[in-house]
Amino acid sequence: MKMLISDIGDIELTKDGNVQLHKMQIQHPTASLIAKVATAQDDKTVNGTTSNVLIIGELQKQADLYISEGL
Repeated sequence: MKMLISDIGDIELTKDGNVQLHKMQIQHPTASLIAKVATAQDDKTVNGTTSNVLIIGELQKQADLYISEGL
């Protein structure tokens, strides 16, 4: 379960990653793109939102490793 708190203090508990991403106000361009990919996945298959976010995060970690090594 994850907890979201609105600007006015309302609390919502949910297990659905798609709901979370739709309700969050994401400012960072890369994070916004990741959220769009994950919600598009969920809109088509009704599953996989959290998995997509985790996979993209791991890909970014590996890319950062390669970049820091000069590849």
